[in-house]
Amino acid sequence: MLKFGARHAFGKTALAGLKSGSSIGAGVLSAGITAIQDYKRKDLTTGQKVSRAAGAGLGSWGGAALGAAIGTAIAPGIGTALGAAIGGFAGSQGGKALGTEIGKIFSSK
Repeated sequence: MLKFGARHAFGKTALAGLKSGSSIGAGVLSAGITAIQDYKRKDLTTGQKVSRAAGAGLGSWGGAALGAAIGTAIAPGIGTALGAAIGGFAGSQGGKALGTEIGKIFSSK
């Protein structure tokens, strides 16, 4: 269990990760890449394409911020960069999968 000082520092780091331009940029980039990949897919409706791109973007943003916070707690500097990259990729994939399922729900009605 983290002591108060460590929890406070971790919380401040997580908040800084959420505010950083790099995590927001990763989300925008991930959403854009997903939109480009899905553009010509005939098996997806427009709603599914939008929900997949939104899921990928939001998942990447949150994953990058969380990964950066964890990486900073372990090894400031290089850990921040590696954590953001790994967290952003994992969040993007998870968000895209969740967005796909949400798109299926709304397109089936």
